[in-house]
Amino acid sequence: AERRLNRTIREMAALEYSMAQQKRELEEGIAEILQTHVQTANGNFAVRAPLSQDHILWQIAYSLNNLIARLQRLAQAEVELQQMKLEARHAVGALQQQAGQIQVELRHIQTEAMSLVEMLREAKAKGQPVPSAVSRTLLDPLYKELVGTSVRPVLPPSSR
Repeated sequence: AERRLNRTIREMAALEYSMAQQKRELEEGIAEILQTHVQTANGNFAVRAPLSQDHILWQIAYSLNNLIARLQRLAQAEVELQQMKLEARHAVGALQQQAGQIQVELRHIQTEAMSLVEMLREAKAKGQPVPSAVSRTLLDPLYKELVGTSVRPVLPPSSR
């Protein structure tokens, strides 16, 4: 009977030791998972719960690590999206500036074209050659071609 009592006491001690070890392993695992949560909540998406497959809380740690990896990819995608938006704003701004410059140049060309038409009408009406002029626009080659040219009224075709 004393033997059985001693064996039961040893079994109870071994069981108590095993339970204490499991409790300590659970507490350490929970602390690791909690620390991983805290770091992730503070924006550290590079952190991972360092529990191995033989740990009782491994499935929870694995799931948490998977979630953090997805958050990390999402955060990186957000950074890239913001960068693309910034680049797009700069590109649109540059294009708008160019469009404004083109609009100013077109207005200037339109004004010069109207001036050229008026100059040609006057030269034609007076029977004089086209006077020299500079427009500082794309019309300059046309002005150079016309300078000194006499513009005559077109006569209607003779009828026979």
